[in-house]
Amino acid sequence: SINRQLKSTHKVRSYWKEEKLPEEPVVFSSHPHDVWQMDAEGNKLVPNVGTVSTINVKDTYSKAYVSSYPCALAGNFNHPKKEHYQWALRLGMLEFGRCARLQLDHESIYYENTNKTPYPTPFHLWALGMDIPLSFTPKGKPYKQGAVEREHQTMHRQACSARTHENWDGFFAFSQQRRRMLNYHIPCRVLGNEAPLKAFPEAVQGGKPYDPQHEED
Repeated sequence: SINRQLKSTHKVRSYWKEEKLPEEPVVFSSHPHDVWQMDAEGNKLVPNVGTVSTINVKDTYSKAYVSSYPCALAGNFNHPKKEHYQWALRLGMLEFGRCARLQLDHESIYYENTNKTPYPTPFHLWALGMDIPLSFTPKGKPYKQGAVEREHQTMHRQACSARTHENWDGFFAFSQQRRRMLNYHIPCRVLGNEAPLKAFPEAVQGGKPYDPQHEED
């Protein structure tokens, strides 16, 4: 009764109606660096390093291992923050340039899950400012992120399970060494048993230019 009285005198604000963020459709790539998939692997306990969630980025066309950034989780957070995703993407852009599009799932870092407003997250705005549009895979269909899910498995086997590391620095350096081996020397079955950057040498520097000094612009 009190609520009806307040509404009749216009003293109760109207509630937002939940709206979905306009979504770009998932697209198929036709050239190297057309589409990158990015995702964070579930938390793993790495001896001498601690709890780690590795953020991986993979090119869907050339199958190049663009980036692999092991985020050491400590303190009160048990999931990578926006800054960690940015660092993972910057590592890939420093080596390959910017991609034409970034494909993601509905993780709250990328997609606003906690508010009814259809406003992009800070990471989404940062990517748009870098001229990198985002596509979101349909909910409940992780196979649409198959390329980066496969990278999770490969990097975990080769970097986490294969040996022990003295500390995070050693773990990070070893992850980058394995990523280079996978890109240049280890055969990929879907590429006719050639390594990704041997099968697609144009992918070595095929992205749009990226300079961290000009990122603020």
